Amino acid sequence: MISWSDLRARERLLALLMVTGVVVSIEPAPFDVGAVALGGLFLLTRQLRLPRTTPVVHLLLALFVATNLVSLVFAQNISRAYVFLAITLYLVALWGLVLTSVGKRPAHVIEAILLGYTVGATIAAATGIAAYLGAPVLKPIMVPGRRLVGLFKDPNVYGAYMAPAAVFAFAQVIRKHGTARALWLVALSLCGAATFLSFSRGAWINLTVGVTTFFLLFSFADGLGKVWWRTIVLLPAAIILLAAVAYQLVSVDAIGEMFEVRFGYQQYDDVRFAIQIEAVRIAFENPLGLGPGSTEGVVSRSAHSLYVRTLVENGLLGALALFTFLAMTVGRAVWIAVYSRALEDRLRFAVVAGALVGALVESTVIDTVHWRHLWILLALAWAPMPNARTRAPNVIRPGHGPISPRNPGRRSPPGDAR
Repeated sequence: MISWSDLRARERLLALLMVTGVVVSIEPAPFDVGAVALGGLFLLTRQLRLPRTTPVVHLLLALFVATNLVSLVFAQNISRAYVFLAITLYLVALWGLVLTSVGKRPAHVIEAILLGYTVGATIAAATGIAAYLGAPVLKPIMVPGRRLVGLFKDPNVYGAYMAPAAVFAFAQVIRKHGTARALWLVALSLCGAATFLSFSRGAWINLTVGVTTFFLLFSFADGLGKVWWRTIVLLPAAIILLAAVAYQLVSVDAIGEMFEVRFGYQQYDDVRFAIQIEAVRIAFENPLGLGPGSTEGVVSRSAHSLYVRTLVENGLLGALALFTFLAMTVGRAVWIAVYSRALEDRLRFAVVAGALVGALVESTVIDTVHWRHLWILLALAWAPMPNARTRAPNVIRPGHGPISPRNPGRRSPPGDAR
């Protein structure tokens, strides 16, 4: 794996930017200010490069943006529509910034972004847990009610933010040894505990699906050889560790009572699903969409679903564009995680794929279209990876040595045949 000393100044700045992503309770958030500043700096210094990706990806995003603009005509609350649209455009631009930043040294940049993200999440988890357990200064800020919010505005977002960090921490537990592995076990425990204390059922599902997807992709990818057993051995250990942390937390009376309340089916779930059904009916009656941010005005409250909101606000064409983009993005990350020739590439993309699948599953019950970390993951999935192809076997011709698959006119040195 790449170490901090391997990272250049540009990659370290990206890592530090990711660390600031846990402070979003103020506007503008430090992350947003930093992203704009770094984007301008990288642009002026020519540090950005658009990688070669299928043009369909850019076409789908452009179509999604276009449907946002078209649906403005039908918006009833035009001021809210403009604000909602501005945030959407900013996040699409953030996707572009991350994608073009990755283009120069993809392995190093992906590692820097994931490392910075996880370090920030781990710090937020540690301070959040301390706040929940009664830290005098932190508790009023980070636990305004009975659910851990941290420096976010919503416990659902706080809990979901921890999930990708937990997936990355688990990946490091597999790859590291000795003291480094112990430190990543601590990070995994903290992020898992913080997710638990957010008492967000969606975040619990997100974390479970994310870790499981990573495990399946990385464990059973083709040609891993002896690496797979380590994953299979360490997964139960990680599950036991997280279960032990959860058990210790539940043993606290206040936490145990809140867990019993949140674990079961909630009365407002019936209202939520009824609203989603009504919103889908309205969406099909208005195929061009009702404008950005209009869902609450149409059905009285949020639909609590990325997919329902997109249908209502951007119409059938906008929904088709975004859903296709999401499916292609996950598909690419999964493909590289399974078939890349480089083991480290498989590891990174298995993390990205796992985190994305977890977030998109949670998106069925939570509105995630304006989650910064979702758009960052969507960008990382399209990072250029020349080793994404399957390994081509060397060919041995009668009377000749092995032939290199990269250059058929050049024989490989003796002993290079696989």
